[in-house]
Amino acid sequence: MKNSSPTLFEGMTETEYKNLSEGLKATSEKFKKGRIFYTFEETNDLIGYVTEGVVKIVKTDEGGENIIMERLRKNSIFGERISSACIGGDYVVAIAETDCTVLFFPYSNLSLMSTFDSVLSNKFLSNLFGVMCAKTTNLCAKIGVVSNRTIRDKLLAYFKMAAIRHDSNTFTLDMSLTALAEYLCVDRSAMMRELKKLKEDNVIEIKDKKLTICE
Repeated sequence: MKNSSPTLFEGMTETEYKNLSEGLKATSEKFKKGRIFYTFEETNDLIGYVTEGVVKIVKTDEGGENIIMERLRKNSIFGERISSACIGGDYVVAIAETDCTVLFFPYSNLSLMSTFDSVLSNKFLSNLFGVMCAKTTNLCAKIGVVSNRTIRDKLLAYFKMAAIRHDSNTFTLDMSLTALAEYLCVDRSAMMRELKKLKEDNVIEIKDKKLTICE
């Protein structure tokens, strides 16, 4: 069943949104597909909120392999201060998977909430809590997928999760197969062999990016 994502500015009027954005010193920026636009490091105080498009958070390990840590759709939030993604010195960046728009505001400016109208402040903090809960739910879902021991089970877990999100056993994969392998933390060639087996076993049907989980 499809679930609507909580939004950071839900229940606010245009005037409230404007006042809040100005108070937080928020800025909106557009990025083209493929652009690396944010680096996770201890000194980065900015919080990003995806308002359009898809963003992926990618970690590059010591061997130069990329791992997709998160795929962030509209109404998702990210930032070093709320994830500590660079623990251990890993190189972690945010990349525009599609053309996207991101609203940025300094994490340190959240301390200014006490100076805002109490009703507006409570709305925003409640919405922020909802967005963070959604982030946690998505991360837990990914852990549930990648914790499977075999590539086959990882694929099936991901496909079932996608079917629930689309409310249908037939859906279009929203990432390339290379990106899927990175998301699942598996070798692409091994994953392609397992996809072939799943098709031969009539577990799935796939043509281009359209996939059906067979009953």
